[in-house]
Amino acid sequence: MRFLFEWHLRNSGFDEIGHGLGIYMLFPEEGVQIKSDIYSFIRHPMYAGDFCLALGFAFLKNNLFAFLIASIAFIPFVIAIKCEDKELIKRFGEKHKHYIKETGAITPHLKHIGKFLKFLFSKEKNVRK
Repeated sequence: MRFLFEWHLRNSGFDEIGHGLGIYMLFPEEGVQIKSDIYSFIRHPMYAGDFCLALGFAFLKNNLFAFLIASIAFIPFVIAIKCEDKELIKRFGEKHKHYIKETGAITPHLKHIGKFLKFLFSKEKNVRK
């Protein structure tokens, strides 16, 4: 699953230098808001992929302690999501507030699960309608 999230991130315009190294936090005017492809279903696909990776390792280890650690690893993601959304609301205003209401943070809204899975396992570039 992590690989699929990563692949769709790259196809949607995720910039490794700008986003990955935090350049847009230092120079917010250089950043652009991406709402297409995987970002039309979930706002933070990188955290979703990382959580899938942690759960995958827990399944490999196959014990309760591993699942507990994977769950604990989720806490920093929630904190980062809240901080990032506050920053993006400052940067993009009402447009981002609307985006938050329409799009799940790390999982798509239930009504979009089918479309999301179809998108995730296909090679098509797609925007949720």
